[in-house]
Amino acid sequence: MSLSDDMEEARQCNALYTIARDSVLRSHPWNFAITRADLARLSAAPAWGWAYQFQLPGDCLRVLSLEHDYDYAIEGRVLLCDSDAVSISYVKREDDSEKYDALFVECLSVKLASMLAYPLSGSLTASQAFETMYQNKLAEARSVDAREGTPESVVSTGWLYAKLGNRRLD
Repeated sequence: MSLSDDMEEARQCNALYTIARDSVLRSHPWNFAITRADLARLSAAPAWGWAYQFQLPGDCLRVLSLEHDYDYAIEGRVLLCDSDAVSISYVKREDDSEKYDALFVECLSVKLASMLAYPLSGSLTASQAFETMYQNKLAEARSVDAREGTPESVVSTGWLYAKLGNRRLD
């Protein structure tokens, strides 16, 4: 009945909730969980390969993009880059459930069910059924979530014109 109950179901749910939530957050750039930050450059330079390293925010689950189109790499909790200043867009660990999108809640619920099914029931079939349900819910949620905002425009390139036989898109 409650996550504070002294029962195996509550203990398992408490143990897996954060893992399930962070997994579903990482799986898609959910609009409610996207934020931006200017990163703090670390004083020590990387051992090799990059000029600078930056500390990722503590709530960063997935880097989506850099403000400028710099090459970069993520190693542990550090972003490596040749630019001396970096601003990022990222998926943050959002633990305020009041901010969750309804489709995210559905995905999280089914993901948690897929993770709990085997430990609680011993049924691999139930676990697999919930995982399939999760994948279907995630596809639906990604489709709806991705349609919010201004669509990215397609930039015509020489390659595109060659493929179209020099015909314009408009």
